[in-house]
Amino acid sequence: MRRPCTITVNSRPQLQNLQPDPQARVFYDVFADALVWSDETPPLMEVGNGELVGSKLRGVWHYRTSLIEGNPKEKFRAAWEEALRCFPNWPGFLSERRDPALAPMAKEMRETGMKRYEESEEYWEKKFQASQARKAASGAA
Repeated sequence: MRRPCTITVNSRPQLQNLQPDPQARVFYDVFADALVWSDETPPLMEVGNGELVGSKLRGVWHYRTSLIEGNPKEKFRAAWEEALRCFPNWPGFLSERRDPALAPMAKEMRETGMKRYEESEEYWEKKFQASQARKAASGAA
């Protein structure tokens, strides 16, 4: 008996029908700790029921990046295999997007992405602390 698809249930048809874009850009998703190409999710308006496709694909993207790096993260294998079974024509499964030659780029993008994330966190923490200090000062007056 074939198991039902559980990830990206509402958007499975859109994912299956996505076409690879030769102009797709690659970026680093800090929450997935993974490389992602811009043509791997449908436009938000095409997905019904408020499903956030990217959040459902993070494990798939992470596993693919671990394949690129030559260190498969077994914890995410099931998500990869389910996605492969449920939407095998998805652009994210293109062999060139699993090429170990991408490993140096993945490493550099991870380092850059994490640095920017940490800088952003630090910036917003300072803003928050300043607003708390202003609030405390105005309440004390």
